[in-house]
Amino acid sequence: MSLPLRHPIVEIGDAGAGASLDCRSLGNYSAWRVDGIRDENSAWGTLYASFAPNGANVDVDIYSDRERATLVAQAVNAPITARVTAAPVGLSRLTVSCLVAENTASDQVAIVVQLASLEDISRREEDAAAFFQGTAPILRFNTIAEACMRQLYLNVQATFPPPQRASAPLGLYSSNRQTAGKKGLPDVDAADFWSLNPEGDWELTGLQNVADFKEWAIAWTLAEMWERRAGSVDDPVLARSELYRDKASEQWALLPFLVDYDGDGTPEREVRRSTPLLGRG
Repeated sequence: MSLPLRHPIVEIGDAGAGASLDCRSLGNYSAWRVDGIRDENSAWGTLYASFAPNGANVDVDIYSDRERATLVAQAVNAPITARVTAAPVGLSRLTVSCLVAENTASDQVAIVVQLASLEDISRREEDAAAFFQGTAPILRFNTIAEACMRQLYLNVQATFPPPQRASAPLGLYSSNRQTAGKKGLPDVDAADFWSLNPEGDWELTGLQNVADFKEWAIAWTLAEMWERRAGSVDDPVLARSELYRDKASEQWALLPFLVDYDGDGTPEREVRRSTPLLGRG
């Protein structure tokens, strides 16, 4: 079991087929794959999905806007026994696939593929887009965007690692939820963040305010971009990168973590950022 670092997509709004308090069960939709995303076919890196039953199969519509008015990918009468793939619609050149557990209707799912899109970067620094455009781009933006999403996964994991087991093998506790701790017992909030998909990856599905992390993502992406552009350790561009690294750290320290505790699609509370320390008396 590991993090889906090859496809680090954050899903929001899938209440699933029911979630337990000790270990979140599988949602209806998981293991997302997206190819061809860009600002022209998404809402600044976010896509909106709708599902409708079609007999024993399912219809999947992928939209580029929250209002679900612009269709960019679609699958009709797709069997749910295999990976469902939504093919491009019109000139979108966008392909989206996922695993569907049940062919139930839903129009609440959003997937964040790029937390900091190219449009975000261009608005922050007008000359940044030039690195990724033209016939011979210096950098491939999707590579950096994926790295940013991987870093988001790793940062959340560092504070709230996925649960290792549903209950403690030994020990006394007074409730059905576990005592927090980075070693030994799993963190009490871990099950609220993560879902284990059928491919054996822990997906980040409980973080309900992922859009609040955009400013961090923009700063992190610019830092990564300028660091890759630097020619040597003495290059002034590297100092520019370090400034953005510091800014990203400052942004991360300010962020709240809002989780969906009972799997109903809305956040109930903000979780703590650190676990209590135990001392001998």
